Amino acid sequence: EIYTLSLHDALPIYELLNHLMMLYEDAFEKMKRGTKTIEIRLSDEKRRKVAVGDLITFRKSPKGQESLTVIVRDLYPRESFRQLFTDFNREELGFSYDKMEDALEEMGHIYSRTRERKEGVLGIRVQVVA
Repeated sequence: EIYTLSLHDALPIYELLNHLMMLYEDAFEKMKRGTKTIEIRLSDEKRRKVAVGDLITFRKSPKGQESLTVIVRDLYPRESFRQLFTDFNREELGFSYDKMEDALEEMGHIYSRTRERKEGVLGIRVQVVA
């Protein structure tokens, strides 16, 4: 879908691509509060289409009835989730674990290590717009 959004009165109007993604409730609420500023995903075919300046509408899982729209500010492709957890602090990634191994274990419940090695991962820095 293509949307028109005025980011600021002094800025031009941009045409942006809007991607739809689901987000678990805890991560959704942290992003809504502005404490989670980097979403992490596999760098699969869908995520490779995301570009800086695009919009992402996150729907809160499991029912998807609440949504949150963000603008993509930066992209951080990496080979592994471990690299993302090393490069960024846990709060901006939305994790409350003291140990990296615990965060990696949680990611292992969502994405297989095989897919992680094959596709790589992507950190998506976002800013809430709506």
